[in-house]
Amino acid sequence: MTTGGREEDSAEYAHSYVGFGLTPVMAIDLEKGSKGALKEMFSVMRAFSKFKPFEIRQGNSKRRKFDSLVLANIAQMAKYATLSEADDAASDGKFEVVFFPNRSKLRVLPTALRATTRGLGDQPSVSSYRFTTLKPIPYQIDGEVKSVEAHTPVTITCAPAALATLG
Repeated sequence: MTTGGREEDSAEYAHSYVGFGLTPVMAIDLEKGSKGALKEMFSVMRAFSKFKPFEIRQGNSKRRKFDSLVLANIAQMAKYATLSEADDAASDGKFEVVFFPNRSKLRVLPTALRATTRGLGDQPSVSSYRFTTLKPIPYQIDGEVKSVEAHTPVTITCAPAALATLG
């Protein structure tokens, strides 16, 4: 992932995923909470109830509002969420784009539950995804929560063979 428009501005490498929206918000709340399945479920519900969507500007100058945007080259995330049915190799030069457009919380909840039970099914696969932030937004990159400033160009590209893999 690069921020600032040029690779030399700020480049970060993720081996699994970059998540915006619900992903970092849930992670922050889980870190604050106690361990244990019941306590984690309470933390997730608390974070979900106070969550606010985020808006970005895509390359065609179109503004889009999302509840969640995850760019991943893994099929499963965290303990339970199945993002896609893709079984492509992590080195295929592409990643899946899993997004929840902004909807009422009552409509997001069934999708999140489906991710933890049946999975989300096939997702679009791309080698690059670009947008510009409109406000500061947190993101999670391979489990680490960070943030990006307002009006920052963000480019996520696949860098095949950039990280050593086993197998």
